[in-house]
Parts: sequence; C-alpha cells; structure tokens
Amino acid sequence: MPNWCENKLIVRGSCADITAFVKKAKLTEDGSDFCFEAFIPMPKELREAKTGFTTIDGKEFEVWREVNGKNVGYTPKDLAALRKKYGYTNWYERNIAVIGTKWDVSGNLVSQRDTCVIYNFDSAWGPPDEGVKAISALYPDMTFELSWGGYEMGGATGSTKYKNGDIMKVVRVQDNEEYEDEE
Repeated sequence: MPNWCENKLIVRGSCADITAFVKKAKLTEDGSDFCFEAFIPMPKELREAKTGFTTIDGKEFEVWREVNGKNVGYTPKDLAALRKKYGYTNWYERNIAVIGTKWDVSGNLVSQRDTCVIYNFDSAWGPPDEGVKAISALYPDMTFELSWGGYEMGGATGSTKYKNGDIMKVVRVQDNEEYEDEE
C-alpha cells in the first residue's frame, strides 16, 4: 500500500480554454473527471508490460507481457527496442518520468466557473508534478496550481504553479519550515 498524497489542482484560463480542458479531462476510461491519460496517453505496449520478477520456462525476467494467456518475457533486444521507441521499457518507468508518480490519478471535479476549474485527487507516494508540468505545456495560455499534502505525507505540504510547461513558483513546507523557490 502506498502513502497517499492528497492533491488539489486549480486550472485558470479563458472561458473557452476551461470548457475545452474540462471536456478533454473527462475522456477517462474509469469515468472520473480527470486523469493524466486523457492528456498524455500511454502507449499500449508500455501499458501491457508487466514489471517485477517472474520466471518463465526457467528464465528470470523483470519485464514481461501476456500473449494468448501465456507470459512471454522481454529479451534485452526487446527492451532496447522499447526504450528506443518510447524512451521507457514499461508503464512504471514511463509513469515515474512523465507523471511523477507510480499510477495515474482518478480526479473529481470540485468546482467549475467560467475561468477556473478545481479537481481533487490522490496520488501514490507524492505529488504528480511532472504530469501537471506536461499538461501545462499543452495549454500555454492557462495557469495550473497543484497543492498537495495530507496525513500520510508525514506533515509535508506544498504547492507549485505552472505555466506553459514551466514552473513559476514552488512552496514546500516540512516540519513547519517553509521553503520557497520562484523561477
């Protein structure tokens, strides 16, 4: 079980941009109001790659897939091809790099006004900074503010403001000490 990080994402922009954003955000497989997959789709080959350790026909594999109900291990050549094509060999590597956390999120729309929308969601072990940064690059005229914390984060909290794929401001609080970084 992960330590869950509670997140609030505030997105600001024009009425037309917010309407388009909310519509795109709802394109989720799980029926939630927001997930990163809607904006940054995971390649099917990476989604289907299983990770960990398994033994197949007496050989150990760290990455494998299921084909016709049977586990098939990725060879070093297969892994090199995936890395060359996508930059990653499996869903876990990709999510850590692209989203910033192990799993995608399943967000709830909390509030929507003409020029602002707010989502709440939990993420595993930390905030999905990389995912919000990537989405902000797709919407250069909008601003994104991610606030996070929660009991399971050991008292740590923070917020980051993004615009056009750049971090504008970071505030982190740990043990009642505030750290601020403006870029």
